[in-house]
This record gives sequence, C-alpha cells and structure tokens, in this order.
Amino acid sequence: MKTFPSKLTPKNVPRFSQFAQERLACYLRKEIYEFMLQHHEKLSESHFDLTGFAARYSPVPDELLDKIVEELEESGWICKRMFGNTALCISNVEPQSYWDEI
Repeated sequence: MKTFPSKLTPKNVPRFSQFAQERLACYLRKEIYEFMLQHHEKLSESHFDLTGFAARYSPVPDELLDKIVEELEESGWICKRMFGNTALCISNVEPQSYWDEI
C-alpha cells in the first residue's frame, strides 16, 4: 500500500467494521483462489483450511462463508464444509469417496 485509502478518515470510524468485513472477504477470496491454483491437480482431495486463515486474519463469519460458497457454486464449483466448518473442500467434479470418509 503506497498511501492510505481516502476513506480512512475520522468521519468514517462508524463504518470501519464494514470496511474490515470487506477486506476480510477480499483476503479470503484471494487465499482460496491461490489455494485452488496450487492444488488444481488434486483439488477434490484437498481442503482449504479456514482455521489457518482465521489465525492469520480473523475468524470467518458464517454469513461471509455462505456468500463465498455461493459465489463458487454459481461459477460451477462443488463445495462442502468439513471438519466442523474448519475446512472448505472445493471440486470441479463430483467427489468420490474422499469427501464421504471425512
């Protein structure tokens, strides 16, 4: 970041929570995108670690995860939350037994 965003002003303090949620969504999309690119060969056998993401940034609210899953599914991806909502599995094909065993 070369300069602070123009919206970082005292009058916008009441909106900082909203700004933080928007940034969290951006970071989550970016990390899921990079995860998918790195694991593309065995994507249906991998999972995105939401706990690790939360440790680096902030816990992901259910509403945000719902929105991200919806965006992925609208793009044709098959998604499943696993391990008590601590992981997100994403696949381009109907997964085989791997998802059922977890």
